[in-house]
Parts: sequence; structure tokens; C-alpha cells
Amino acid sequence: MKSAFNAAPAKRSRSTAAADRLDLRSVQPFQLLIFATAAQCGSFSEAARRLNLTQPAVSQTVRRLEEVFGLALFDRSAKPPALTAKGREFLLLARELTAQAAHFLEAVENLREDAVRTLRFGITESAALFASVELEAFLMRQTKTFEARWGLIPKILADFTGGRLDIVVAPDISAQERALAFPLLSERYLLVCPQSESLAEDLQPLERLREALQQPFITYRTDSMDWRKSLSMLRIMGVTVQKQIALENTQAVAGAVLRGLGWTILPPMSLWSIRSDLHAVTVHGIDNSIEKTLWCAARTPRFRMLAQSAAEIFRRKLTEIWLPELLRAKPALEGFVRPASGQ
Repeated sequence: MKSAFNAAPAKRSRSTAAADRLDLRSVQPFQLLIFATAAQCGSFSEAARRLNLTQPAVSQTVRRLEEVFGLALFDRSAKPPALTAKGREFLLLARELTAQAAHFLEAVENLREDAVRTLRFGITESAALFASVELEAFLMRQTKTFEARWGLIPKILADFTGGRLDIVVAPDISAQERALAFPLLSERYLLVCPQSESLAEDLQPLERLREALQQPFITYRTDSMDWRKSLSMLRIMGVTVQKQIALENTQAVAGAVLRGLGWTILPPMSLWSIRSDLHAVTVHGIDNSIEKTLWCAARTPRFRMLAQSAAEIFRRKLTEIWLPELLRAKPALEGFVRPASGQ
């Protein structure tokens, strides 16, 4: 196979190259792949065989990289040539960039075939309790490789903005991300307390709840977005927490209230995990409650249509199944959840 790398590079001193300002013209992913393969094989000739190149092409490419970047990547006094300390660090960077290049080529191939082959989906754990099965089943049918993960809101959002997830179902999508986001529902937070003789009815005013609020406050660990919002609402209500119990996830928080261990602040759909026992807790509105909007968002236009279809499925299931079931178990939740209209 004839290679563009067979031509001898122009002569430049390493010191001159090092003084040059590096830019994207200095980086060609295939050159980095040649270097990484040579480093892995420990042999330029073996790297040439694997890549279907000539051995001089591999040697000249590695030397060209050394000249362009002003780095000694291999110790050629060793037999066979071995990576230098800087060469080992350069190898880590080269592998990262070649992996990104491979992902780019796969995405372009998807564009050519008008299909999404690989999809990374994330959903916050409170939404996953009722929505993950339907959404994941739909998305899996549209792709060849599918990865799904649950997590607390900050983790899912960090993975999304960091490019590690392609589609997410999460609240608090930033304004700059909303061009590719579809609203699913809006909720207002509630006080959720264990039912007792003195607190047998829902939707009581705050003055009637003072005794119940002397119990421990059940909440998430401090890396939860709902935990941060609940602190704001406690300040709004003027409630001082005497004792706090921090748990891992929504199901644990709701379950602890159900068992009478304390009270909490949650949006209505977070009670899904205890829907069959909602008669054992009471719910109460919060004046000036913060509203929580749940979104289905795509990271890039490539995934927009899938995100829109997933949002349509979510809204239909919410209207026809999930919300009616929750309201049958706890009619007082009426008006605290508002399904979003399509867009």
C-alpha cells in the first residue's frame, strides 16, 4: 500500500520546531495512530505490518512528530527503541485524540447512513423510578450499541455537559442547552410527613405542621440538587432543622418518611416508589415553592429526533398512566404536577 508518509519530511531542527507556535496543522490523527501503534508494538517494523505501511514510513512519521513538537519520543539507543518519559506522556495524549477521531468517523458514518449506531443515555434516579423502562426500551430499538446510566442530578448533568452522554432526562438543563431540549413536566415541591393522629389530613398550613417538623429532616447527600433546593425552601419557610438524616437516593428518602423516621421535601413524582403506600404519608404545599422542570435533552443535533421522540413517549405515559396512578393513590397531589405540552 502506497502511503503519503513515504515522502521524506523537510529538514527542520528540533529547536526551531519547538519555538514554533503549535496549532491544529501540527496534528494529524493518523500520524498519532502510527506513533501509538509503534509504541504498543515496541517495533517500527511490526507497526508497519499492522498498519499496512512500510517501515520507513513509520520511522519517518515518528521522527516528523518529534521535529514538529520538539520532543524526543523514543530513545533510539535502546534495542529495540523505547519510549522516553515524555514519550509515555505523549502516548496518553495521542491515544485520547485518536479515540476522539475514531468517534468522529463513526458519527460521520452514522450521518451517511442516516442512522444512530451508538447512544449514551442518562436519566436522573428519581425519573428513572417510573420512566426508565419505557424510554430505554424505545431507545435501544433505535441503536446498535446502547448504554444507560442513572444518577443524582449533578452527576448526570456533568456527564451531559462534558460530552459523556448523548441524551438525558434531567431537570435544570441550562439555557444554552435548551435549543435541543424538550420539556416533560413541571412540579412544585411539597412537605411530605408521616401520617399520625395529629396529622391525618393532607394540605395543612405550615402552622399545623410545627410539631411534625420537630422530627428529623430526611434528605439526600449534599451532592443532590434537590438537597440544595430544599435548603432554600427551609429558609423561605423559616424552619430550622434540629436533626438531619442524609440518604443516598429518592427511594431511600421516601421510604424513610413512610416508616415514620422523619419528614422531607420532595416533588410529587419522587413519591412514585411508595405509591402503593401513599395513604401512610401526608403532603402539604409550600408557599413560594420552587418549581422543578424535567427535560429530555440531546447533546448535539445528531440526537435531536431521538430526544424528541423519547419526550413524546414520556409525556404520553405521564398523562395516560403514571400521573393518573399517582393521583388515585394520593388525590391531594392534583395541581402540583403539570405535564408539559409538546414543542
